[in-house]
Amino acid sequence: MGSYLILAMGAGLQSVSGNLVLQEPASEYHYSRENGRVVELAIEVGSEVAKKKMMLQYVSEDSKKTKALISNENGYVDYINPNAVPGNVFAPGELLLRVQSNRVFGAHYFEQQEIESMKFALEIQAKTRLWLCSDERPIEVRVDDVAKNSLLVSMKLKKEEYSQLQHTISEGSIALHQSIQACL
Repeated sequence: MGSYLILAMGAGLQSVSGNLVLQEPASEYHYSRENGRVVELAIEVGSEVAKKKMMLQYVSEDSKKTKALISNENGYVDYINPNAVPGNVFAPGELLLRVQSNRVFGAHYFEQQEIESMKFALEIQAKTRLWLCSDERPIEVRVDDVAKNSLLVSMKLKKEEYSQLQHTISEGSIALHQSIQACL
C-alpha cells in the first residue's frame, strides 16, 4: 500500500487538511442485443482501452452483417464473458464485456479549523490542478468546482490505484500543499 498526499499548485497556499471521499469508478456494460458469432476479441481482462476502441467484433446471426462493440470511455476491461471467444455464439441479453472507467470523482472536505481561516480557499479555483503523491507516481487531481467547505475533484487512476487510495484515505486526513516538491 502506498502513502498519498495531495498537493495544490497556487501562489501563497500554505497547507490545508481535509477528508477525501471518492465515488466508485463508473462501469460500462456491453450486453448482446441479438444472436451473434464472435469473430475477434481485441482485448483481455485488465487491458486498458481508449474511447472508441473496437473491443469485440461479431457477425449477426440474423442479418449476417459484421458488427463491433466499441468502448464509450477510457478505462480498463474488468470482465469478459468466458464464452466470448472467436467462433462461439452468444444469445441476446448476455453480458459480453464490462469496462471500468479510469476517471474517478470525489470531494475533498476541509477540516473545521481550516474552514475558519478560509484565506486559502481564495487561492484554489475550478480548473486548478492538484497533485496526489504516492510512492508510485504523482496523480493529477483536477478541481472541478469549489464550494464553501469542499473541493469537487476528479482524477485518472490506474486500475489498482483506486483500492490503494481508498485504503489510505480511510486512515484519516489528507493534506493539501503548495508545491509538488513536498512529494519528493
